[in-house]
Amino acid sequence: MLDLLEKSQVEYDLGSEHIIRDHGKITGQTFCINQCSYDLVIVPDFMDNFEESTYLLIKKYVSNGGRVMQLGDGVRYINAEPSAKLADLVSEKSWLKYPFLTREIIETSLTDPDFSVSVTRSGQLYHHRRRMDDGELIFFSNFSTDSSSVADVIIKGASVEELSAETGKELPVAYQKSGDKVLFQIKPGPSGSCLVYVFNDKVVNQAPAAKEEEAKPVSGSLTVISPSGPNILNLDYLRMKIGTGQETEMYFKHACDSIFRYFGFRNGNPWFRSSQFRTEILDRQKDYKKGDRFEVSYDFTIGQDVILKG
Repeated sequence: MLDLLEKSQVEYDLGSEHIIRDHGKITGQTFCINQCSYDLVIVPDFMDNFEESTYLLIKKYVSNGGRVMQLGDGVRYINAEPSAKLADLVSEKSWLKYPFLTREIIETSLTDPDFSVSVTRSGQLYHHRRRMDDGELIFFSNFSTDSSSVADVIIKGASVEELSAETGKELPVAYQKSGDKVLFQIKPGPSGSCLVYVFNDKVVNQAPAAKEEEAKPVSGSLTVISPSGPNILNLDYLRMKIGTGQETEMYFKHACDSIFRYFGFRNGNPWFRSSQFRTEILDRQKDYKKGDRFEVSYDFTIGQDVILKG
């Protein structure tokens, strides 16, 4: 779902129920999180539970006519308990149900009438937009390493100019006016980017339409990398013994996960798979018993000319 939203140039934020609980409020048909406001809430197909605080806000939002888009079977639980209250919630007119997200749904329900990016040559184009007091800052990035990307941009504003990431200078853009909107084209090359500023009222000079140019790779000399001095070589394999168990040879990542599982972390190393809320992970050290330990050993050969003194 997120990949489709990104490739369709749809702007969105991911919701955290903890943040919604602490900073969420409903204003008319708008779902507000602190200083951000939204006129559509998407319930993804893999979500089947609401926290009670989320349910109460969603209920108020929907009763005011706020739009919710449900993908898949929808939520079945509140605080991990089956709830009949959800049947009334999802029967509201503004609660929209779809089996999955499609480009057609995006075009009819998730487009911004004041901003659109139509990609005419794919590459892997993404953008990030920020609204300022006197305009909007938009950063475009082409993630493709071998293909250029071309896109036509339409946005509400008076004029637009490019901000060079290399020199910091302001550069004219070949744009057109159509009513209260400006139209312009961006052409970031492979691994390229483009930063533009769209003014609400200020009018800047337009650049003449540029000739079509295709970026071409250049040939260069062979690059050779050599160490300037002795270096460090990571040892990825080791022998490990946990508690009273047997010593076992294994890859370092498997060893790390095994240690955390031994000390009660079912999914292994929590720093690879989760984020810590306050100090909930660090606080688990109080459960360790005296004498709990693990041992690791590495095999390596020290050359005759290695200086052992630091």
